[in-house]
Amino acid sequence: MDMKWYWGKIALKAGVIFGVGYGIVGIVRATKHQVIQAVETSSDLAITIPLPFLPFNIDGIKAGTFRRVVLHRSNPETVESVDATVRMTDSSQLHQLRDCTVTVDDPSRLSDKSSFRCVTADSLMTPFGSLIVNTMQDGEWARAAMIPLVLPRDVARRLQGRDVQHRAAELEAERFKAIGDSIQSLATGLRTAASDSARDAIESEMKALEGEMRTLRRSMSEAAAERTADVPEPAPKAPEAPLPVPPAKKPPR
Repeated sequence: MDMKWYWGKIALKAGVIFGVGYGIVGIVRATKHQVIQAVETSSDLAITIPLPFLPFNIDGIKAGTFRRVVLHRSNPETVESVDATVRMTDSSQLHQLRDCTVTVDDPSRLSDKSSFRCVTADSLMTPFGSLIVNTMQDGEWARAAMIPLVLPRDVARRLQGRDVQHRAAELEAERFKAIGDSIQSLATGLRTAASDSARDAIESEMKALEGEMRTLRRSMSEAAAERTADVPEPAPKAPEAPLPVPPAKKPPR
């Protein structure tokens, strides 16, 4: 194998990955104003948080990946419900959720450790939104199920009293930190790879990370569009009244 060509190819892939990463940073910077504007003026007061490639777990076992979480508010400080959208590549896993009401410890603090589970909806639980499951149908992602989401009453009260705008920003920052950690780990692997198998594994990780970052950039763009979709156009300004014209002075005789 021509090692110069091989490492050149890896360097090129690394450049693509870091280029996509900088593109994501640019999107985040460009959409910060849109996010703030949507939070302040959106008619439905919803905050959309993109969470692509975050694992979706049922009873501690990965069953798919998240797409987004939408926090619905009755006012800027109060969350009334949460809709979480996930993708399941294996539609047969839907049977785990058949006739199920799900819960999770805290839908505003989702991580790769978070796990949904079926529960009995009783007086100790508060209805708090839905889990929307998409599966691949005829080559496209489509909704396959909408499952009621309930939370323990103390969790619901705590979530309703939280600064949701701040928490949404925190959740997005955590996802970017996870990406940064992956990039750092990949760079370390590049420096220490000593065999063809190790290099092949790194190349495979690069391809996966490149796809994940492209997905995140696409999801960020979609979320920004959703956040601003309901922002009303500013009302046209009324024309200013013309300034009074002073009477002409009579010429001296």
